[in-house]
Amino acid sequence: MLCLVYNSILCKQRRISLKVLQQFRCWNISKTFLSYRTLTALAIETSCDDTSVSVVRTSDSSSHCQNEIICLNTHRTISKYEAYGGIHPTIVIHEHQKNLAKVIQRTISDAARSGITDFDLIAVTRGPGMIGPLAVGLNTAKGLAVGLQKPLLAVHHMQAHALAVQLEKSIDFPYLNILVSGGHTMLVYSNSLLNHEIIVTTSDIAVGDYLDKCAKYLGIPWDNEMPAAALEQFASPEINSTSYSLKPPIPLNTREKVHSASFSFSGLESYACRIIRKTPLNLSEKKFFAYQLQYAAFQHICQKTLLALKRLDLSKVKYLVCSGGVARNELLKKMLNDTLMVLQFEHQPTDIKLVYPSPDICSDNAAMIGYTAIQMFKAGYTSSFDVEPIRKWPINQILTVEGWLTKKNKKV
Repeated sequence: MLCLVYNSILCKQRRISLKVLQQFRCWNISKTFLSYRTLTALAIETSCDDTSVSVVRTSDSSSHCQNEIICLNTHRTISKYEAYGGIHPTIVIHEHQKNLAKVIQRTISDAARSGITDFDLIAVTRGPGMIGPLAVGLNTAKGLAVGLQKPLLAVHHMQAHALAVQLEKSIDFPYLNILVSGGHTMLVYSNSLLNHEIIVTTSDIAVGDYLDKCAKYLGIPWDNEMPAAALEQFASPEINSTSYSLKPPIPLNTREKVHSASFSFSGLESYACRIIRKTPLNLSEKKFFAYQLQYAAFQHICQKTLLALKRLDLSKVKYLVCSGGVARNELLKKMLNDTLMVLQFEHQPTDIKLVYPSPDICSDNAAMIGYTAIQMFKAGYTSSFDVEPIRKWPINQILTVEGWLTKKNKKV
């Protein structure tokens, strides 16, 4: 099927002059030209269970930059894993192999209806993530890049989450990023495209993983949602006479640990598992406990965020950005907003704003991959065709891995 996709687009490619095609092959495009042109990326995201493909376009001028998601198609398979209690590593690879070509075909057709039949680069997630799913997306992207004679950009997944807000909003560096997902929980000071300083990170499991496990322990049906999202829908803050004691402790909340540069959610998970197994809970108690399990985790995140904000030069930081799948949670949004109010009261007047990507861009998606790839391409980077997927890849070490090329095809 991908061959049909290649052929349909290659027919249009033959109209391009050999001179222009040679320019693309060499990627030796002047900085001035890159600053005043439109760039379009065909992007693939397969770092976990979702199969996502997007076409993203940016248009630069001397006065402004306009970003546009031409189309975004995401095939979700989360319902297949409820019986296993989580993502099944073999089934998820099979699902990507079965669905990716079809999603690419649909995305290219959608882009064509918008008048876009050519792409400047092929973008794909290289890591961090699950090796099997990453390999499916990466190998497919390599084939597209070779077949269409386009540059390949193998993108850092968490860098894309950190930049996702810029795809939709006019936000400049620097800003403080709260990256919360199933695999990561970090406070990151994003100073530029490639400069992301990790201020706080988790010492054990991520907050999204913790919330997923709480939903599993409580026996909450997923209803075609991620378990953490199902937990949010199930939870209720209403209290009754027997549920007052179902309030878990805030992690690292002692005088000795509150200032540590780490998050920790494994203790909360153990507490939840122990209470649920030993204490019979009726429906209202389960709902209240679900709420409190979220509250404790988010209060932990808010405490660390407040401490980080107090230490930063707020004359430079204008935005607190929350990205990643857990950033869709309404309770977390409210608590972070309350945190900024506390900062105003305790510390100093500040005009720092709390911003989020839209819900679809908070979750794993190919649009943020395409946007990040375009920014990397404009900065002079492409990827070699021998790049391999990476399971763990710190966001403060984006260029330290092998496979990056400069505009003159020199290795970084």
